[in-house]
Amino acid sequence: MPIFIEGGSFLPLTNPLMTTDTYNTDTLLIWYYPDNENPNTDFTIYVDDGLSASSIENESYELIHLNGLVGDDIIIDIEKEGSGFSGSPDNREMMFELKRINNEPLLVLLNNSEVDIVDNESDYYNTAEAAYFDVETEILMIHFLWDGLPSQIEINGTGVGVDEFVPQTPKDFVLNNPFPNPFSSSVNLNLDVIKSANYYLSIHDIYGKNIYSTSLGNLSKGRTTISWDGNDYNGNTMSNGTYIFNIRSEGGERAIQKVMLMRE
Repeated sequence: MPIFIEGGSFLPLTNPLMTTDTYNTDTLLIWYYPDNENPNTDFTIYVDDGLSASSIENESYELIHLNGLVGDDIIIDIEKEGSGFSGSPDNREMMFELKRINNEPLLVLLNNSEVDIVDNESDYYNTAEAAYFDVETEILMIHFLWDGLPSQIEINGTGVGVDEFVPQTPKDFVLNNPFPNPFSSSVNLNLDVIKSANYYLSIHDIYGKNIYSTSLGNLSKGRTTISWDGNDYNGNTMSNGTYIFNIRSEGGERAIQKVMLMRE
């Protein structure tokens, strides 16, 4: 089902939960869609323990306020309000993904201190506080440990801005919808190859962590079916949640599909 998101929106995400018993608020993944046509936007995230029905009445919750401002630079302000709740974390891992960024920034600042812009996704996840720009997907990722105090992210540099999305006609391949989806044991995706070439598969969780990557080899024109059994590189069973298939041709064309693993 397509989802239409207004420019300037913040979109908090989490893995699907079968029950709120596994609800965890020590990590927040937030997608942000900065937009020149809607440059100043606000969003508030309500957080409680996911268990009590009287959290609002007892004021046992937190409000995390986000403000995005797009100008010559992109600025995100973060503030927290509320008395908290039993088990609320003192620190949270904040993981931002800024969409439709048209080039790598020259500088990323967190509370006026420079954040390392690393060269690859592996270094990004293995560095405590870092930024990484994916040229092909035009996504800028920033993560850091937040102590709950008012904080500001500033992204600046010549040419930092936002491009409007223009759909591209596939030249190399078409990635069809996964089936079955959700799945419990295995999922299939049909890849219709238009141009014979080398193709590559990577699978990530919604936090961007790479679960599995492989070369699909040189594929001839026609249909190829790709299957995944819900396990990682080492054969470990992955937990229930949303995973992202990323198919790339050697020519650089890329397509993604999301699948939901729901084992009993």
